Amino acid sequence: AQLSQPVNDIGAFLESHLSRNQGASLKFAPLAERVVVHTPCTLRHRFDPDATVSLLRRIPDCNIVPLPSKGMCCGAAGMNMLNAPDTAIALGKQLLAQVRASGDSRILITSNIGCAMHLRRIIKDSEDIKDKLTVMHPATLLWKQLQK
Repeated sequence: AQLSQPVNDIGAFLESHLSRNQGASLKFAPLAERVVVHTPCTLRHRFDPDATVSLLRRIPDCNIVPLPSKGMCCGAAGMNMLNAPDTAIALGKQLLAQVRASGDSRILITSNIGCAMHLRRIIKDSEDIKDKLTVMHPATLLWKQLQK
């Protein structure tokens, strides 16, 4: 209530502005990759949960695969990583099982920094994917693909 401006997710903000043709001159380099998208609780409960996928669809040739984790937590929510680490790790492993089941992907997108840190830790301890899967924010992937 004390903020003078409403808070928004950067993905929702970018998608809103690009959709209104304010980004018509932006061109993204093609990315022939399967990109798995995790929709964190913060997006599902406070912002537009579909904005990230819509935003990433602007990258040509990119195969966007949203995880079927509607309602599933990665374990990073609130203080779970600190207060209930065993539960948080179990939840994160369940989410990574969904990533594995979604097909071969080298990129996992999440817009929540807590989720990203938590999932990176679990990936680091997973021999089969630790050197194959990168977790990044959607804005980072867009920036990497932006043609200059």
